[in-house]
Amino acid sequence: MSLPDGERLMDDLLSGPDTSTHTSMILQLFVELLGQRKRVCLLDLGPIIGTNIAFFSHRASRLCVCDLFGRLDQALSRKRPLDEAWRNLNYPPAHFDGILLWDFLDHLENVWALRMVQVMSRWIKPEGMVVVLSGDQQRPQTPVTAFGVDDDFRLQEKPIPRLHLPVYPRQNREVMALMHAFSSIKSFIYRNGIREYLFRFESAAKRSI
Repeated sequence: MSLPDGERLMDDLLSGPDTSTHTSMILQLFVELLGQRKRVCLLDLGPIIGTNIAFFSHRASRLCVCDLFGRLDQALSRKRPLDEAWRNLNYPPAHFDGILLWDFLDHLENVWALRMVQVMSRWIKPEGMVVVLSGDQQRPQTPVTAFGVDDDFRLQEKPIPRLHLPVYPRQNREVMALMHAFSSIKSFIYRNGIREYLFRFESAAKRSI
């Protein structure tokens, strides 16, 4: 597993009880499809949580972790352009079989969300997959939460009170529009207001058909 310089586990900064739990059908499908590949390279862009590292490191030959949520919080607090959160990440092109984006796009306005998707499309391999989560418009906007996963594919929302990020709720069609460079494999909505999506990055040849 690799971490960018200066980043560390978030476990000690999580506060309070889990706010909700659901069994992730998308993660199950994601792991199943990854299992059909050899030497899987995976990128987790969420807060750095020990249980997630343990879960995904057993399912990938190489796991890279980068806390974009913390980086975005720093960019906002310094009044810097928001792409400072990912601008200096030097991942090779077409490198990852799968990317866990979580609900990061919920914290970006459209112009920045589109830029993030564009950058991510350079990192992902053709036919690679991306997991996206999004809250519906009725979900509470605070506090910011991280998603911890256990061996039964249960996702637990864990509050991170030190992060102060805006939230931009979107309808389903708006999420799909942001991910226009990707095709949708499957999506689910849960009673707790969380929507999950699994996207596949199509090769340039397929997109041109």
